[in-house]
Amino acid sequence: MQIGIVGLPFSGKTTVFNALAGEAAEHHQQSHGLDPTLATVRLPDARLEALCTLFATELCIPTEVQYLDFPGAGFGRQEKEAAWVGTLRTVDALLIVIGAFSGTQDPAAELESIHLDLVFPDLQIVESRLQRIEVQWRTAPSAERLVLEREQSLLRRIQSSLEEGIPVRAMELSADEEQAIRGFQFLTMKPALVVLNLSEEQIVTADELVANVRAAYTYAQTTVISLCAQLEMEIAQLPPAEADLFREDLGLDEAGATQVVHESHALLGLIHFFTLNDQEVRAWAIPLGTRAQDAAGKIHTDMARGFARAEVIPWDQLVENDGYGDARKLGLVRQEGRDYTVQDGDVLYILFTR
Repeated sequence: MQIGIVGLPFSGKTTVFNALAGEAAEHHQQSHGLDPTLATVRLPDARLEALCTLFATELCIPTEVQYLDFPGAGFGRQEKEAAWVGTLRTVDALLIVIGAFSGTQDPAAELESIHLDLVFPDLQIVESRLQRIEVQWRTAPSAERLVLEREQSLLRRIQSSLEEGIPVRAMELSADEEQAIRGFQFLTMKPALVVLNLSEEQIVTADELVANVRAAYTYAQTTVISLCAQLEMEIAQLPPAEADLFREDLGLDEAGATQVVHESHALLGLIHFFTLNDQEVRAWAIPLGTRAQDAAGKIHTDMARGFARAEVIPWDQLVENDGYGDARKLGLVRQEGRDYTVQDGDVLYILFTR
């Protein structure tokens, strides 16, 4: 899962990135010549830690999120914008940084400015495709004309929505319509995590600031949270024990970066299941509503292809009964078929034929 970071100049995009990355940042050269910075961030999960402690395995592997920062790139910089936006279209979601730390900015107005910057490239794509459809329609056979007319009708609806400033993700689209436009990779179709980058003094009013922005920006698949990025970046450089004491002194319940990673997963509608063997306990992220056979394919394609059944038990029941032995005696380990809908926190053991 990749999330691209966007924001206006001097909003603190890179500071937010560094707060998330800690010491995990690495450079990754993209094919178009830009050099975005990539950070792979692990998702802390107490459930996974409990299972790792119970089974004392060598490896404890959480799920991960990759964040992309684009130093020197942004809307309005024509020499880089096309390549940068092209990369941005490939990510799964957007993290929009709003620089509210000076106390003089209007966060809602800044968010609206970024929103329009995202709308404009989508509108360009729609207008360009509509022009090509008109040309194709003139020489197309009657059967192809019907297909083009359906696409044209859908794109005109999207065009009207975008011209009113409404993102594609806020439109009422059928599953078939969403599938039909997936290839366009619209920026405004991507879920958006809005992060208000605050100063340390603003932490006490963070809830109020977040509420104000939420009230002004109510589009679907949008989450608004706050983060004191400068403080979190500094804490991220400390050894874990010192960082915990520092947060305790400040009255912070958890690392702000941890909240961002959790919200990133939630924004995409992901849940987690777990697998274990003698060497490792691993967490896997899947969309809500995933079938057991499809979850098995997440582990390995052979498991999905030869799926026979899954042994399933909620993680807490496994921990409470000190492992599979007592849990089996109590009948807590269920046998489920390929169409079973995996639940958040399930521990799965997949039985399959090769």
